[in-house]
Amino acid sequence: MTSLSHNRNPTGKNQHGGIPGADDPILCDALRKYHRERLVNNGTISSRLRSDHGIEMSASTVKRCRKEIGLMGSNTTMKVIDQDEAEQMILEEMDRDTAKRSGYLSFLVHPYCDQTQCFRNFVSDVMHTHDGDAFAMHNPTSKRIFRHQ
Repeated sequence: MTSLSHNRNPTGKNQHGGIPGADDPILCDALRKYHRERLVNNGTISSRLRSDHGIEMSASTVKRCRKEIGLMGSNTTMKVIDQDEAEQMILEEMDRDTAKRSGYLSFLVHPYCDQTQCFRNFVSDVMHTHDGDAFAMHNPTSKRIFRHQ
């Protein structure tokens, strides 16, 4: 009787060649860099890896590597982490800004975003709730002047 589980490719070589895995330091650094740039589209990341680093990788492989590293987009992050925890991270970043001059968009690129991304609206709501005065003085020179004709 013959074996039913015959391996047709015992060496494991296929047409795709050697694709680096999530343990490759160059790939990890590149994926973290793109994550800090808030680039979460796997197809776009795949094309950027090809152009920037010469790494040929499909979008589904990029998705799998990002998941192994623990990089998630804002939608997944907001489902996984607790609202109070996300709010506390934003409040800690607000405490670091002693001049109260940073807006909500600049908080999206602060160091806490290396691993965690939140919705822009969520960050804005938390900042407006806890420190509305800072938004009044955020950039007083940029207010539009209405002139009557």
